[in-house]
Amino acid sequence: MAKKATFGWQKAPVSTLKLQLDALNPRIDVPNSASQEQIRVALIESERVVDLAKAIVRTNGVMAGERIIVTTEDNRFIVLEGNRRVCACQILIKPELAPAEYRDSFPAPTQALKDTISDVDTDIAPSRDAAEPIITRRHTEPGIEPWTPIANQRRLLRLLATGKTLSEICTATGMTPARAQRLLQDARLMQYVLSLSAWSKKERGLLVSPDLKPNAFIRFFSLKGVKDTLKMTFDAEGLELPRFGGRRRACG
Repeated sequence: MAKKATFGWQKAPVSTLKLQLDALNPRIDVPNSASQEQIRVALIESERVVDLAKAIVRTNGVMAGERIIVTTEDNRFIVLEGNRRVCACQILIKPELAPAEYRDSFPAPTQALKDTISDVDTDIAPSRDAAEPIITRRHTEPGIEPWTPIANQRRLLRLLATGKTLSEICTATGMTPARAQRLLQDARLMQYVLSLSAWSKKERGLLVSPDLKPNAFIRFFSLKGVKDTLKMTFDAEGLELPRFGGRRRACG
């Protein structure tokens, strides 16, 4: 397989079925050790993969401007950008990869289409860190489906979980410190909300839904007087869950 290197990056076609979907994709909430099947289920259920598969069939597999970004980990190609598209293509090529309850929802591709999408052009990043600025820019440009507020929060928490400081994350992603701190405080507040025992199973399902838009809820806590009334405080960088009434919640 020929590869073209550019500043540590490489360009190469990779077999679609050899690509590994990323459990750390901020669009979905799965364990870091999630199987490929678990990741596919999460993407299908929350990220309109069926609709994307239908679009791929309509365009005969043409993916102009949709290069996939991958990196290599443990001698495997991990998809950092383009998980939805790779998932859709893998199922079109090999329908049995879809969970049984979703298989009839996917369109039937022609053999010509399968041949077209059997390999995908990829940009191979030297590391996850090297890909972060590019992925960040892509998700702030028109035409790229933006991350939801929950996905943005989840991404920041996962970067922190790798041991990076908030300053290092800002440097890697190009995010301003003020934006990162506000996003982190919102994330910690949502973590606190989820830690409460008051929710029914249905209500908790709504709170973890990728379609949740928590902006209005979170904005309430930033209104003048609300923080003072609740005695809600964060630590210097928002690295811990908020304190209410002077009681600190442990960071999860």
